[in-house]
Amino acid sequence: MSSNVRSRIPNWVMQELLQRLQTEINTPPPQGTIYRGFSMLKIIVFLVNIAVFIYLLRDFPKNKAE
Repeated sequence: MSSNVRSRIPNWVMQELLQRLQTEINTPPPQGTIYRGFSMLKIIVFLVNIAVFIYLLRDFPKNKAE
């Protein structure tokens, strides 16, 4: 980082970020597996994608012959 840019960042902000980084480094990693799960939005988007795919697949032979 150039000195010109660094001089614009207040010292207290740099200290806070360094403290957060040090805390993160010293914290042990979480145990167990991380499971993202399915949200309602993901399920709806998936179903809409399937519906669009079926619609396009159904109309594909008609449009191809024209």
